Amino acid sequence: AAHIAFAVLSSLGSQNLMSERDSPTSQLREAAGIVLKAMSSCSSSATSFLRSNRAISVLMAAASEEGMMQNSSLRAEWAPRCLGMLEAGAIIMNRAWTQLKCKSSSDSDEDDEDVDSPPMMPGNSFYGGDEHMGQYGSIHGGGSSMNLSKSNLDLLLEAIDAGAIPLASLVVFSKIEFHDQPKACGSIRAKIACCRLLSAMFGIARSDGT
Repeated sequence: AAHIAFAVLSSLGSQNLMSERDSPTSQLREAAGIVLKAMSSCSSSATSFLRSNRAISVLMAAASEEGMMQNSSLRAEWAPRCLGMLEAGAIIMNRAWTQLKCKSSSDSDEDDEDVDSPPMMPGNSFYGGDEHMGQYGSIHGGGSSMNLSKSNLDLLLEAIDAGAIPLASLVVFSKIEFHDQPKACGSIRAKIACCRLLSAMFGIARSDGT
């Protein structure tokens, strides 16, 4: 599902669409963003697929298009059209930040180990093959920690180049229609997604050691 939704969002993004019109094409784009948000929130493999295909730039570009801040007819007018794209982008960035925090924690635990402890033998989770490797790969071997840092730094630069910060600023400073409770909830969700996106970006920047 993530592959199909991303293909839809990418292919339609290359066209000169009039996003301000509630056309079937714009609704299809919005639906693709909703699917990507759902898949990335429950599937790490979907998140990995989106990261490897530079989805963050596609999501930010789609969310920044004219008319995407308007209320969505797919959601009964209570949320902006860009909500799914913003939430998907926030999930991707937060997963990357979580990886960096886990790596930093593992490195810290390693430094605290007793220097007289017996050495780890080949074939264990640190030195062994892929079947013994943890979620974030080998800590000691093959420079995988450096590759992880480089990958997350590339993701951060990709998000910056895609205009994530100006977009998040625009959403965060947008007005909330408190007199309309459903619309207020939609606006708050969009603001929360942007805050999570910015938080992860700054977290990656602070955690990266390159």
